[in-house]
Amino acid sequence: MSKRYNRGKVKILPQAIIRKNHSMRNSTVAIVGTHPLTRDKAPFQDSSVDIWVFNGQSIMDWCPRANVVFDIHPNEDIYRRVQEDKGFGEWLRNNKDIPYYTPHAYPDCPANVVFPIDIVSNHLLKNFKRGNEISRYFTSGPCYAIALAIHLGYKRIEMYGIEMENNTEYIYQRDGVALWLGIAAGRGIEVVNHEYSMMFYAPLYGYEMDATKIDRETFEQRASELELLIDKTHAEYNRTRGILDAVQNEFVQAQLDKAPQEKLMEIGKKYEDAQHGYEQAIANHAFVNGQYIDCQTWKARVEKVMEYNGKAQEVLGMRNEKWIRMHDKLELTGRELPNE
Repeated sequence: MSKRYNRGKVKILPQAIIRKNHSMRNSTVAIVGTHPLTRDKAPFQDSSVDIWVFNGQSIMDWCPRANVVFDIHPNEDIYRRVQEDKGFGEWLRNNKDIPYYTPHAYPDCPANVVFPIDIVSNHLLKNFKRGNEISRYFTSGPCYAIALAIHLGYKRIEMYGIEMENNTEYIYQRDGVALWLGIAAGRGIEVVNHEYSMMFYAPLYGYEMDATKIDRETFEQRASELELLIDKTHAEYNRTRGILDAVQNEFVQAQLDKAPQEKLMEIGKKYEDAQHGYEQAIANHAFVNGQYIDCQTWKARVEKVMEYNGKAQEVLGMRNEKWIRMHDKLELTGRELPNE
């Protein structure tokens, strides 16, 4: 039987045990975040693809199954979420089958596995250094997931619901995801971002800035897709706002009715959940709307360049016509055509 490695009270599982612990079942893994732009496109119904998610996503309605859960946070943060979300706490206590990766041992979850950061770093980052030291560049949960997928030997990594939009903490996290996906691709692993994803989606520098090489219909099609998403996220915004208003009214009424403290605390928990859902809906709607504005900006830029190129072609046409007339005139007189 394989030996369990220990570092004090921290369990470090070598690769063979990680495989046996069902972190890897297939040759393809889908790493799934919460962003609605591509989250629901994940292949939850395809049993030939492993599904890896984060934090409390395994109990969400949109997540019908998960093979691995990453919760790369301090234990204090996990304990706080357990207190705030009884469903999450119950899942942790009863989870014996789905590997639950954390940076430190979490004894309240039977399936807890401490992320083998030293093993993974020494395996994959020995040539990536800052000065003379290995640079362990893990900027977010998805970085740890991608790194482990590489370490375990997956042949294909698919990304869903991970957009790393601007103007949030994701700005500095995006570089880490780019690094690890680059390492994966460089090691021959097929890396697939969904066609709707905004990660790694930009004009090809030095080539596609030329309007003759840009298909304006691409921007128009993308704008149409984003318009549908704007409607969807706006509807979700209205729905969550309605829930939040209803819970606020319920709390006010409970106070007027002098409800017991336990009842007020129960409503307070509902309010926190509603507030979180409302804030997430605002962020999602703002992100999609921002992408739509960016898309329209690029489309306008392309049209401007095309207009400029059209005028340039018109000028060149007039110039060519001028030289033809001059050539004909000089040919009649027998003089040479001057250098351009």
